[in-house]
Amino acid sequence: MIYEDFAQRFKKEYEVFLFALAGRYLLAIAPGAQVSPRMITEFKTEAASLRETFLQTAMQTVTTYLDQIDAGRVTDLSVAFGNELNHATLQNIQQMVAAMKGISQVAAKSVKDAHGGVGLLIQKKLESPAFVLKTPAGRRFNAADLIRSMAREFAYRQWLHTTIEQIAESGDLAEVYYDNPDHAYNGAVFSISGENDKHQSWTWAERVIFHYNANAKVRAHVQA
Repeated sequence: MIYEDFAQRFKKEYEVFLFALAGRYLLAIAPGAQVSPRMITEFKTEAASLRETFLQTAMQTVTTYLDQIDAGRVTDLSVAFGNELNHATLQNIQQMVAAMKGISQVAAKSVKDAHGGVGLLIQKKLESPAFVLKTPAGRRFNAADLIRSMAREFAYRQWLHTTIEQIAESGDLAEVYYDNPDHAYNGAVFSISGENDKHQSWTWAERVIFHYNANAKVRAHVQA
């Protein structure tokens, strides 16, 4: 489905951003380089430029997707997704800044403890960054994987809402279907307005059937 393709593409775009960010980071902490406050400031400037470029590209990708599904406008869901990307990119930059400050502290300590300090400093310099993102609930995930999940959720829910709006233009009843016809909710019918007493409401369906990471699809219900 189109939302799965969107999520995979978005993951690749974020991986490109992280690759560029890691390159700047590794260059800054290369053997022989002194991680100074000035160097950290320069890294922040370069990282901010990379972030701006990524966010511009990301919003172009979102706009293209909205056109593909005939959403026709910037939506609340797309704005919320953009805010999530803002937060995620800042998190990953801050992660690298914290790592650089840690290396700087180790370097200062190594003056007093040449044997252990220098060894740890060299080890830290040789490490490639492992980017993670922390959710509001405090859980930590691989950054690119979480971005893919976030992109998929946005794309799926936006496709779902847009499809519901299109169905509502000509009727009130919508039908759930799955690739697997044996799914318990396959063929379930709900009322978009919630005013049909014979069927569950769209509000119920979105909560119960179209949950996070759901695979359910929707179409207009044609009465026999």
